[in-house]
Amino acid sequence: MTDQTPAPFELELPLSGEELTREALELLEKMDKHRPSPVFPPDGGGMNDQETLRFFRNRERNEMSLRLIQSLLAFMDQPPQPLRGPFNPYAQIRELVRFQVDLLGERDVREAVLKERVPPQAPPPLLESEMDRLEGLRLRLMGEAFQPSLPYQEGYRRLLETLRQLFHFWAGLRSRKEGRARRSDLLLYRLAEYIENKLSEPPPLVDTPGEME
Repeated sequence: MTDQTPAPFELELPLSGEELTREALELLEKMDKHRPSPVFPPDGGGMNDQETLRFFRNRERNEMSLRLIQSLLAFMDQPPQPLRGPFNPYAQIRELVRFQVDLLGERDVREAVLKERVPPQAPPPLLESEMDRLEGLRLRLMGEAFQPSLPYQEGYRRLLETLRQLFHFWAGLRSRKEGRARRSDLLLYRLAEYIENKLSEPPPLVDTPGEME
């Protein structure tokens, strides 16, 4: 089963940190083994321009999903800090989530959404309406999660909420047929929810010398 294989999802059953880590590592290994590969025609010629573009775009999407899962996994119990310098974990996660939102504006993604939502031979006004709804979702998520003036911790929470909203969008789209979701979508949802719950926990109490006497 690869990332593209739909899997039944049970959101009401939260996973422990160990279970979530184990699931993430298993999926990362499968995604790494099944990276997109170029498909050459049987006559021995090279890929045409459209095939080449599709290959590199799919590979980029796979790599960005891998990096996002790895980044969230690395900061399951402690949020990334907005550091100055060449490596800024918070900024990196922010850009990885932004990439997932921007996919809603990709032509092939929009065509796939329309194929699921709009019946064949639909009139142009219905197509335009669905396109407007999809663009509205993209703009709303961008506006909510990527405001430059957001305080760091609130910004991080909104990134997690964005991942959850993306999951519900994709799962809702696919559930019309099977009630299933991609494993990577489900994993990102579970990671986001787990991290959000950790952020909401009160800080541990530290005994002071006076309290210990």
